[in-house]
Amino acid sequence: MAGGLSPPHGVPGTITLTPQTFKSIVTEYVGSLGAHGFETVLVIPSHGGNFGPLRELEAETGGRIGGARFVPYTDLLRFVEVMSEVGLADGLPAEVSESHAGEAETSILLALTPALVAMDRAVAGYDKPLDAEMAARLFEFGTTALSEVGVLGDARPATAERGGRYLDVLVDLLVGYFGQTTGTTSA
Repeated sequence: MAGGLSPPHGVPGTITLTPQTFKSIVTEYVGSLGAHGFETVLVIPSHGGNFGPLRELEAETGGRIGGARFVPYTDLLRFVEVMSEVGLADGLPAEVSESHAGEAETSILLALTPALVAMDRAVAGYDKPLDAEMAARLFEFGTTALSEVGVLGDARPATAERGGRYLDVLVDLLVGYFGQTTGTTSA
C-alpha cells in the first residue's frame, strides 16, 4: 500500500489518511487475506508515518485480525539505522542520506526504477543533524519547516549501486525480524 499517514510533510499535493482510516484499511486487508486462508500476514511499512500506527494496531488486536496472525515491522529507528550504515560505509553522513527524498531513498529508486529518477533535478535539502529539537519541529510543523523543497538530506550523491546495497541490508533486516518473530527461517 502506498502512502498512509503523512500529515507532517506540509508539501502541497501530499495525501494523508487519519490514523483511524489507516488502521481500518490494514485491518480489512489482513482480515480479507485471513478469510482466504492466509494464516500469517506480514506488513512492511516503508513510510515513516506508518510505523507507529501499525505498532498501535498490533497492540489493539493482540496480533490477530480475523483468522490471520498480523505481524507488522514497527521499528522505524532500526530501519533508518541500517540504511545509515550503508551511507556511512561510503563516507556519507546520515545528514546526507537521511530518510525523506535524500540520498538513500533516491539511490533505492535508481536501483529499482532508474527511468523514473531525474538526477538533473536532485537537490540538497535539510542537511544538518536531526536532533530531538529539529525532530519535534518536523513533526509539529511539517517537512517544509526544515526544507522548502521537502528533502531531508541530499539526493545528489545517489547511485544505483548503493541503492542495491540499501535494499540488501533492508531485506536482511526484515528476513531476520520476520524469521525470528514467526519462528521461520529462510533457505
